[in-house]
Amino acid sequence: MITSSITFVFISIFAIPVSVMSADSLEGKNGTSAQLEGKDGTSDSKPSQVQAKTGVSSEKIKNPLGQGANLDSIIRKILSGINVIAAMVVTFFIILGGFKYVTAMGDEKKITDAHNTLKWTVIGAAILFGAQVIANIIQNTVTELSKVK
Repeated sequence: MITSSITFVFISIFAIPVSVMSADSLEGKNGTSAQLEGKDGTSDSKPSQVQAKTGVSSEKIKNPLGQGANLDSIIRKILSGINVIAAMVVTFFIILGGFKYVTAMGDEKKITDAHNTLKWTVIGAAILFGAQVIANIIQNTVTELSKVK
């Protein structure tokens, strides 16, 4: 019962935003469909003969991470996304541990289970967020040392 509830919560949290993001990525920035650009920069609504035969567009692909994206910025964006998800998971398990405490009603086994849930949630959160702090310290140290040369 709890497993199906947890599955439902995670699907609700993650599936809806992903489907919305997928639908938005199919449209242009102003809500219109993407158009092909010709060599002179004008938009053309029909594909060229080469595009029609091969199905490959000559349209330039813009970097979704921005102009100055490098490996460092990519890793930072991935880690920040992981931290957002981790924060949601930690919040969920803290609430679950509190719920276990409330429903224990004096049963020592259930209280111990609730205590373990909260203990391991806090330990996991400390490891996750502590790892990012340590990574930032190391990165800042290496950056400063490379500037000294």
